Amino acid sequence: MSIFGGYDIRGIYPNDLDANKAKKLGQAFALQCKNACVGFDNRSSSQELKNAFLDGFVKSGGRATIVGLVPTPVLYYSIVKFSSGGGVMVTASHLPAEYNGFKFLKKTMPLATNELKKLEEDFNSDASTSGEGGVEEKSVEVHYVNHVLSKTRLGRELKIVLDSGNGVCGPLAKRLFEELGCEVIGLFIEPDSRFPNHVPDPHKTETLKWLCDSVKKEKADLGIALDADGDRCLFVDDLGKPVPGDYSNVLFALSELRKNPSASVVGELRSSMVFKKEVEANGGKYFEAKAGRVAVREEMVKQNAVFSGEITGHVCFKENYGFDDGIFAAAKMLELLSNQSKKLSELISVIPKYSSSPEYRVNVKNKQEIITSIKQSFTGKGLKFSELDGVKLVTPNSWGLVRVSNTEEKITLRFEGETEKEMLEVKKLFSDELSKLGVALP
Repeated sequence: MSIFGGYDIRGIYPNDLDANKAKKLGQAFALQCKNACVGFDNRSSSQELKNAFLDGFVKSGGRATIVGLVPTPVLYYSIVKFSSGGGVMVTASHLPAEYNGFKFLKKTMPLATNELKKLEEDFNSDASTSGEGGVEEKSVEVHYVNHVLSKTRLGRELKIVLDSGNGVCGPLAKRLFEELGCEVIGLFIEPDSRFPNHVPDPHKTETLKWLCDSVKKEKADLGIALDADGDRCLFVDDLGKPVPGDYSNVLFALSELRKNPSASVVGELRSSMVFKKEVEANGGKYFEAKAGRVAVREEMVKQNAVFSGEITGHVCFKENYGFDDGIFAAAKMLELLSNQSKKLSELISVIPKYSSSPEYRVNVKNKQEIITSIKQSFTGKGLKFSELDGVKLVTPNSWGLVRVSNTEEKITLRFEGETEKEMLEVKKLFSDELSKLGVALP
């Protein structure tokens, strides 16, 4: 299995990704970036992989600023704080404990497709340069906390439940929210590389069970769910119900549009129709990007957007350098709620609701061939569809999407209609095609 995904490096340790490969990644990255901040998460293999990466990077002339055991957003911020040429985060984000990986940035942007491709080519060819770089250590957590505090103003105290899934970001996030003036009840706050309570992926609704129960038990204003490295965030409302990313994104976008009338907002092609409609109804300009944090970030820069959001909880604010930062997003939700009298459930209730399927993720061995077959079949039937990312069929009142996963050997699908009947009709178009190819939807 290749460790190179659609926008980062991931694999099972040590079968797919080990110290030798980490060293080669260091050599290869030094060909693109000579000055980088480096952080790592709390996975059991992260320090070993970080050290091996540094061995290759420094011996190839790279200069590294080690910011230590930190959440990914803190690593991001260190690039700005220390005027670094790029950044490297050792993490597998929300994946189970046996995985690890690397996220790379040049300046404040994740590697573009061509840059990641070059990294892969240099990695495979053992390309390197000679030269002796250097390593220094700097602390950045206090600077990051002060940055978030300077961008956030709460109107009243809130009671919140925070679930960080035993990832690296729990202690920092809890302390930050307390400094904002919140009462914070922690769930699975202490970092534990085994992730013993649940997979640290808030986009999987089953991982929110404990958070939902705790919000109801504690009569909290909301629940905050962070993934393992803190670059994603999703919410539970005051009734203990998960808030789909589509709807929290609407709240964020409308808040930004009140401050920046007629500004641009970026969503992704998996987003509900409600995101686009609400942005445009409130005077904003809506732009659709491919799924995935790299494509969304690139579109955000292209359109000079004030906000972008994915259904998975990757949320980016222009005022936060466009970083996908779950901790910052949570702070902005606290600000939003505390400066008006309505509860989160009440704010969500007035947003129009459509009939949406979950995101189906189906294991396949030939994911690209499946996409090609569906394109050919739809073309033969005279159906019009977008090829921005996979196949997206849009009707006046519904849409359906199938695309390849950027990180796994899977295809992903989602369907939506203004009514359940319309959603099921577009879903049937896709399921019929998949059944011909021997693939069944869950």
